[in-house]
Amino acid sequence: MIKFFRKIRQKLLTENKFSKYLLYAIGEIILVVIGILIALSINNWNEERKQELGVRSYLERVAVDLALDMEFFSKQGGNLDYQIKYFKSVSKGNFSEVNLSDFHSKISWNSDPRIFSQSYRSLEKNGKLSYISNRALLDSLRFYFDDRCLIFNDWANWHKNFVVQNIEGYVMHNLPLVSAKKTDSTVVLAALKKGELISIVNKQLNSAIVMKGLMQTNKQTADNIKQMIEGYLEKIKE
Repeated sequence: MIKFFRKIRQKLLTENKFSKYLLYAIGEIILVVIGILIALSINNWNEERKQELGVRSYLERVAVDLALDMEFFSKQGGNLDYQIKYFKSVSKGNFSEVNLSDFHSKISWNSDPRIFSQSYRSLEKNGKLSYISNRALLDSLRFYFDDRCLIFNDWANWHKNFVVQNIEGYVMHNLPLVSAKKTDSTVVLAALKKGELISIVNKQLNSAIVMKGLMQTNKQTADNIKQMIEGYLEKIKE
């Protein structure tokens, strides 16, 4: 190809057609520039492709972590349903509907923070989040892990500290265990009828409702992001 262009240039010079030679030379330069730009575009595309494939394994692990989060929220949410039902019955004075000998363990319930996806944190730490070309997915990941999960853990930590500082001491002092996990139901009933425990019950009821709401929201968000990841991985599949 180079020899072909050289022959054309030599012919134009030999025939003393300088103006045509000049136009041809300009055209040849333009072609070279276009070729370089195309090569750069292909190279950039290849680099972006490599970057996307490089985060594939991370995102696959993030999807697994999200599935575990959903399982956690589902299981814990189910447990909270029992707590909420128990606290509502006690708060309304329907003591016959609950087992008051379980009151000690029920009223001492507290929340536990969770360690969320380390795979996402690895992506963040290694600066590979920018390799994700799907902006909606990237924003959703940041919203879930840097917002929703932090809110969940902040609230869980606050609630755990609140129970330790304000409830456990009172319960241990006023509602002593008569066995490994049981309380004397008559003692509990007497305290409830006097109204000493109702404020604590209502506080725990409200806390359980708040936690249940956080879990439901986070579970749905995790599910949506997991589906987005699966769709994204399908698009960048080799």
